[in-house]
Amino acid sequence: MTGMTMFFTDQPIDGIVAFEGISGGIRRYRYKDITISDLTPIECVLPRLVNYGVRYIDPDLPLIKLAKEYFKKGGKEFIVINIWMGYPTPSHELMPEVVIDIKDTVSQGWPRTFIETLPDEIMDKNYARGEGAEEFLARSPSKYDPWFEYFTKYRLIDSGSVL
Repeated sequence: MTGMTMFFTDQPIDGIVAFEGISGGIRRYRYKDITISDLTPIECVLPRLVNYGVRYIDPDLPLIKLAKEYFKKGGKEFIVINIWMGYPTPSHELMPEVVIDIKDTVSQGWPRTFIETLPDEIMDKNYARGEGAEEFLARSPSKYDPWFEYFTKYRLIDSGSVL
């Protein structure tokens, strides 16, 4: 089993990313070191938004940079969900939502508002969600080892520059 990061926007990301081509009916894009797949017609997790997928290779920081560029071009919504392939993904309504203001993001650094939500130490955590869901044990992120947690909906926002 592998991980996948999905992100969702209210507008397509064309113009911000480089179009690589179509493979298996899926449009593929490139942004920095990550390949992005447009999963809207196949994997419609959030129906009113454009659905994108990134195979997990630690894409989290490039996604924050992509979100910053997206907001500069007038985008309004950017949501990230990290999932574990092969495990039944709970409905997005059951996922806790964390709002992250990316205005204070520095290059290769996590936003302070995200770091503040994390525990001091990594913990083992049971991610089973909903009745009848299989047990799924994994580690949580921490202040010193941050990453997007499984089955959590992260709503990225940019409230503007700090004066």
